[in-house]
Amino acid sequence: MKNQNDLDHDLQHIFDKYAKNLCLYALNYLETEADAEDIVQDVFLAFWRMDRGGFPNLKTVKTFLYNSVQHRCLNYLRDLEIRDRNYRNLKREELDEDYFLCQQIR
Repeated sequence: MKNQNDLDHDLQHIFDKYAKNLCLYALNYLETEADAEDIVQDVFLAFWRMDRGGFPNLKTVKTFLYNSVQHRCLNYLRDLEIRDRNYRNLKREELDEDYFLCQQIR
């Protein structure tokens, strides 16, 4: 059984091997490098926190990381769209309310 230092070293090796390409992959979905880096860091943090005993080899880890980045990007874009839509609806309601008040004053 590996000790914590060995596990941390393994994770650092995996990060060094895949982080740059995962960021480039995330940029296929996102507009900014900062957003892509945030997504990749979140995926690695989640990976670090989980029990990695279910990954028999590096190929499985690679698949997991790419799938996780893809899903987090899609979730991020979905949440961003919902937030933008809610903001636009709020602005429209405010404008409608202002228009209504102006009509009553006249």
